[in-house]
Amino acid sequence: MPSGADQSVFDLVAAVAALSGGSTLVMATRLGVRRNNVRGAWGVLTFTFKEALRTKWLVVFAVTFFLLAADIPLRILGEFNGVSAVVSQQGFPVLLVDSFPLVPLLALPFGAVSIVDDREAGTMQYLLSNPISKFDFFVGRVSGLLLATTTVIFAGFGGAAVLLYLSSAALLKTVLVLMLTAALLNAVMLALALIISEVTSRRATAVGAAIFVWLLLTTALGLDTLSYAVYWKASAAAALSLVFLDPLEASRIAAVEAAHLNQSQTFGQSDYLALHFLGSNLLSVAVVSVLAWFVGLTVLGFVVFSYQDGN
Repeated sequence: MPSGADQSVFDLVAAVAALSGGSTLVMATRLGVRRNNVRGAWGVLTFTFKEALRTKWLVVFAVTFFLLAADIPLRILGEFNGVSAVVSQQGFPVLLVDSFPLVPLLALPFGAVSIVDDREAGTMQYLLSNPISKFDFFVGRVSGLLLATTTVIFAGFGGAAVLLYLSSAALLKTVLVLMLTAALLNAVMLALALIISEVTSRRATAVGAAIFVWLLLTTALGLDTLSYAVYWKASAAAALSLVFLDPLEASRIAAVEAAHLNQSQTFGQSDYLALHFLGSNLLSVAVVSVLAWFVGLTVLGFVVFSYQDGN
């Protein structure tokens, strides 16, 4: 069994692998024993993946993540001032964690128009008129979108790390942990986006709702002051619930703990509160929280999809 930083990588790889498996198992259990059209689901997956990669939205985000991770202005400034590249390497993981609020902006608007577009274009009705069930269509669509958006995260962050910091093997391991954690957050946001897409009837409404949710997560839900107020007025359990009911904050905590980053550079008051009460269990609780969000939202999304959209 690996240890130290390798153990963190192992745990997060296992968590990512459990994403599709866990949600698929729960949905399959709900449906009972049935024969699935694996070829049909695979066809929806590959079609969704290819279609997604052709959109400008994903290309823009891949370039944005790359430029953000590369931190070109700081590197140019360092060259002019004679500052060693090691300085920027040390701040690179922290920069990735600080960019986590942008991850929902990738999945939310993109996923929110998926079902709406399928419904308006008649794609869904056409596919469901063939020997393919709602379950197969939903699994293929979710898997294709998840694969496409995760590819963007790895291409942007990973590409910058490989091209600019290839000489540091330790840094690449840290970046791998952070990318896997970002993939967890992306999966949660994509599951939420699909629910938005299912309950809205127009593309513009779905995009507006997705942007509103992103703004709510990144600006309105400032938990530092609120969590401490709840802690003093209510209880530690209530304060911790506020922290882990926010998937963005939970994923940030998981990233910092798994990558063994400097907490003084990345933690806020609510994070230190969680660390005080959970100690060494903080990473496990944070990862389980994000996974629970994904499984719960995915199952809810399938339930809504199965009852709402006709054959």
